[in-house]
Amino acid sequence: MFSTSALNLSSPKDIIQLSSPLSPENSTNKSGKDFNVVYTDYIGERTGSIRDHYSLLSPPIGSGGFGEVRRAIHLKTNVTRAVKIIKKSLTCKEQQERLINEVNILKKIDHPNIMKVFEFFQDDECFYIVSEYCHGGELFAKISNMDDFSEKFAAETMKQILSAISYCHHYNIVHRDLKPENILYDSKSSGACIKVADFGTSTLFTSEGFLQERIGTVNS
Repeated sequence: MFSTSALNLSSPKDIIQLSSPLSPENSTNKSGKDFNVVYTDYIGERTGSIRDHYSLLSPPIGSGGFGEVRRAIHLKTNVTRAVKIIKKSLTCKEQQERLINEVNILKKIDHPNIMKVFEFFQDDECFYIVSEYCHGGELFAKISNMDDFSEKFAAETMKQILSAISYCHHYNIVHRDLKPENILYDSKSSGACIKVADFGTSTLFTSEGFLQERIGTVNS
């Protein structure tokens, strides 16, 4: 049985309380620790070439059917970020609309366990989504490389995932492709923070009805 004792929580409701919306009116938690000011209103599509703002590094750190992910250095701050590059020639209109939807969804949310998106660019050939650089790898890889894991590890992991998902549901956002491959660590340190990523199939829902579309990842 899952036990909240491994988290030092008094009850399961404490897990949900971790996901209180971050807003200027609610920028301090019970411990007095200040959260960052909500940044989402300042995210938008940037004009000009992404190379005017970032140095894109080689080789790619990931690739897929529609493009690749590269590390990038922000020229003004020297901060390392990740850039998801999607080639327009390899995507149809529906896929491009889904990409724009992902950016619009991520613009609405700000949570410590959800990967942040900072900027969005496009040119004649590609879309570019600039996000946090989570170099700790996937939860899937971490689990696969472990001989066994404790209840404490499972509880700490689920605490962060549930906090992120509860936050999304508070704003009527459903992820729809939640799996260990889409859950990242922000670093390789022992106390690394979990980041829920890949909102490409996410959508908004209302209380007026049910979502009917079959969506997600099918493993063959």
